[in-house]
Amino acid sequence: IVGVSINGIAFAQAISSTMDLEMAVVRSINEEVGGHLSEVYAGIDGKRVIIIDDVYSSGTTMQKTAADLKASGADVKMCMVLVNKSWDDDVDGVPLRALIRAATV
Repeated sequence: IVGVSINGIAFAQAISSTMDLEMAVVRSINEEVGGHLSEVYAGIDGKRVIIIDDVYSSGTTMQKTAADLKASGADVKMCMVLVNKSWDDDVDGVPLRALIRAATV
């Protein structure tokens, strides 16, 4: 389980704890610099991962996070959010699932 800071970390921790899975934390800095995978938590190289964040709006953070994790050797299987504010159902081919869809009709 990979939690996107700041708000995705609490949800990722709850899921990883409940399911007894390892958790990693990634911090999204910005589009130019990229993100940072914390070395304090679990490694992701060669592992199947699910990315967890609180809100999906334009998709930029999730797209960059998925691309960075793939480049670091992770097999990204799913992206999960509490609220999806778009009509997207995937992130560059990776399934996107949400508890609530709040897209404009």
